[in-house]
Amino acid sequence: MTDVTQAPDGAAEAPRATERQNAQPSAPPSTQPSMSPSTSMLRLLRLFWLSLGPRRAELARRAPEVASAMLGGVVAAGLGLGVFAVVVLFLWITSPYADSGPNAALHVAAALWLLAHGADLLRTDALTGATVPIGVTPLLLTALPAWLVYRATAHAVDAAEEARAAVRAVADGVSGASGVFGVSGEPGESDEEEPLGPVAVAGWFVAGYLLVAFVAVLVTMNGTLRSSPPSALLFVPLLAVVAAGAGVGTSRLRLPVSREILDDALGGALGVAVRASVVGVAVLIAGGALLTAVAMLWHGLAAGESIVRLSRSVSDRFAVLLLAAALTPNAAVWAASYALGPGFSVGVGSVVSPTGAHGYPARIPDFPLLTALPAPTGHVAATPVTWLGWLVLAVPFASGTVVAWYVADRADLHRWTVRRTAAAAALGSVGCGVLTTLVTLYAAGPMGTGMLADFGPTGWRTGAAALGWTALVAVPGAVGASLWRLHGPRPAPAARARVKHPPEPPADSPPQAGVQAMPAPRTAGHASDNAADNASESVDAQS
Repeated sequence: MTDVTQAPDGAAEAPRATERQNAQPSAPPSTQPSMSPSTSMLRLLRLFWLSLGPRRAELARRAPEVASAMLGGVVAAGLGLGVFAVVVLFLWITSPYADSGPNAALHVAAALWLLAHGADLLRTDALTGATVPIGVTPLLLTALPAWLVYRATAHAVDAAEEARAAVRAVADGVSGASGVFGVSGEPGESDEEEPLGPVAVAGWFVAGYLLVAFVAVLVTMNGTLRSSPPSALLFVPLLAVVAAGAGVGTSRLRLPVSREILDDALGGALGVAVRASVVGVAVLIAGGALLTAVAMLWHGLAAGESIVRLSRSVSDRFAVLLLAAALTPNAAVWAASYALGPGFSVGVGSVVSPTGAHGYPARIPDFPLLTALPAPTGHVAATPVTWLGWLVLAVPFASGTVVAWYVADRADLHRWTVRRTAAAAALGSVGCGVLTTLVTLYAAGPMGTGMLADFGPTGWRTGAAALGWTALVAVPGAVGASLWRLHGPRPAPAARARVKHPPEPPADSPPQAGVQAMPAPRTAGHASDNAADNASESVDAQS
């Protein structure tokens, strides 16, 4: 009975406890607002600033120099964006079928600016709504941001070097004055800290440039034509770093100290190899441009028909011609890869090389430059090499010959050994391969999905072919030319004109009419003239 009577009491206590819990006042809800991304970024920057510790004072002193260098990068990026914006707005104004506003035109300009740096773009197909990649970078557009970064970096480094030289001159003057007045001081000591070095200036310059690029990526992430952030994060810094490095190198080579350091590296072969590789790649691309011009002249009628099919108004034809001109350097790179041997592709599984052309897609994009493609000849392995295929080999041969001539000329100037000449030619060949690979990576890429996912030459194959061809021609050519100049027959030195003294008249002979009597030369003068004649005769005998 006791258990039965206690059960209802326990059951009744449970609702009462629940009522007491509900009756207690609940804790007020949190009124703290959620942290926005900008606030989070500011807090992270504050934590980073606090974590620097003792270096904060140094960074505070460097703040004006850092801000100046970053401002240079921002200005360089802004100039490039401004040029693209002007061109796109001009085409938008003159187009009779503009279906969007100026904001969309500026969006396209920012996307094209990123494309000029090598970043891929994504567009939405009007028929299917699928995402189509655009990865072929017009190299003529790439020349603008690369030149801006190169020139601006060189100017910033020159200004920094002048400031450093001025600080050192002041420090030397202060130390000299201290020595005059009896105050001890080492030369170069000064309370004023030296400005930033060239590498630091270039680094902050690139940081400012990439800041604008980051904003451009954020702006163009949405829309019909949008950027690909992973591709932009890879290729935009790559172009900025390479162009800024070239600017730093050009500026530093103007200094005698830097030239001495470069000459000490590998006995001076490194600097010669770098310049030789640049010259070799320039000759290679020039040969590709010549092949492209010949092919376009041969298919000129088809190219004109393609322009007519793609455009209906004068502004449209101008836009097509402008795009074709921007892609002309790409065609030169493709033709250079064709001459090197690997060739290029116009679709997945296709090959266009001197040994033949096969695997074309069922429908090639209608574009003037693509009308110069050779007709399909069947499978590569079953196609013999024609006379035209052998003729294009003159392009890599000319590139290797120019590299050999350049290295041999510098070797003869500096009296290098055969080993050093061969090392310079080999390093020039490696540089040729690296530069060709880099240019090819920018000149090729996808133009769509499916068959058009592979468009252009393959970077590593083209670079390896350039390395092989240049090394095959340049190394033995440079060594042979250097040996010929060192041990070959040399032209005889030109005979020196000797001044003959006129015969001296006798001392007692009267002076002739109209001729002033000259005093007889002194004996010391005669002795000096005889010594000079004897010295010149000995030099002629030795030569």
